[in-house]
Amino acid sequence: MTRLFCIFNRNDPTPTASALKNVAWDDAVVIIVGHSQFSNRHKNNLMRLKAWTKGSGKGNGWPDGVWDSEWDWEPIDHSSINYLMIESFDESILDGINNGDCIDLTSGTKEQSGDLICRAVETGIEIELTLQIQGGTTLDLTTGISHNNQYNLSFRERIWLSSGFVIDAPNQGVQKSADVWLNAKTDSSNKKILPLEPMQLAKKLDQPHGLTRRDHKNDGKLVPNMDHGYWLEYASSHLLYSWPNVVESYSGIRLIQPEFANAAGCAKFAISNTPWASNKFPSKFFDNSMNFHKSQNEWLTYLMADELKSEQKDILRKYVHKSEFDTAALTKDGIIIICECKTSAKPKLRDIHRINLIAKQNFPTASVPVLVHTGEVSKMSNGVCLISWPDLTNPDIIEQIRQ
Repeated sequence: MTRLFCIFNRNDPTPTASALKNVAWDDAVVIIVGHSQFSNRHKNNLMRLKAWTKGSGKGNGWPDGVWDSEWDWEPIDHSSINYLMIESFDESILDGINNGDCIDLTSGTKEQSGDLICRAVETGIEIELTLQIQGGTTLDLTTGISHNNQYNLSFRERIWLSSGFVIDAPNQGVQKSADVWLNAKTDSSNKKILPLEPMQLAKKLDQPHGLTRRDHKNDGKLVPNMDHGYWLEYASSHLLYSWPNVVESYSGIRLIQPEFANAAGCAKFAISNTPWASNKFPSKFFDNSMNFHKSQNEWLTYLMADELKSEQKDILRKYVHKSEFDTAALTKDGIIIICECKTSAKPKLRDIHRINLIAKQNFPTASVPVLVHTGEVSKMSNGVCLISWPDLTNPDIIEQIRQ
């Protein structure tokens, strides 16, 4: 039986999770150093790591049928993980360690890793030392040999671990649609670069969303729909998926708070500004007749009474998010590319600042902010990569414009 020892990274649980997912073990010990001095942020990070092991960020209070199982991920054997809280390293920290057990040094400070190695050497036990490195590999520090990981952290897992949001990302980039966009012809005669012959392009795509719409004034006939930017979101996610270093890509990304009380408040605000949706719920929640706190409390009580219709549950799933952005991609190195898409030849400064803020606030340690547009020039601006959408056919475009 192999035991894994690793240190909890209190500032970002992602490295700890990476070790737990990529090192083979029968049971594991997560060493938590200085828990008595943890801030609320550190405690929340530990809570998220424990929730991650169980495969879901689902918080309290969710009514039956509202939570979408697609928001979850594959759990690990959380019942075989022990959390060891210590204030400092001493000789007892590795009690029970045996020959062949593993210490992963990806998490924790350099000083903590050094102390842990010293304690390991003092035992006289033959142990394996590993390190998670970029590119999805685990390095054996004893032999210098690295191997590709079989199970890297997914897009949903990384965002949960780094920011505490549950992700709804219904539209995924696929290779078949990527091939269509890679060969799409363009028209730049009207100051913007747009797809040529969108109707024919839509017929070739598995996901033609945004390129066409139903004209209800003309018997529901399909017509081009280039006035809105949805096509650019889908095109960007498919083109990003064609990059050799990208393992997942999505469009229509929504950030959902895990506790239902918080998510329900977001839903109430969004539904109140959507007449067709608000008509499916009692009008008293949207007519401002109650004060704010009473309205919020009664709204939550109503939703949790387990009497919601299926149509109401569908609406809640659609509107429970706190914020959203257009497109994202995850690379083999664990970098998250965060994109806003604008059908403008000259992106506005406020849009540039917005995507930069989303990236820094929610994914501070491993994200690249990108604004995809319909202009002709790709360049850097205020720390954001401004990319002309046809340049997404070039997987090196980010590196090139950063130089």
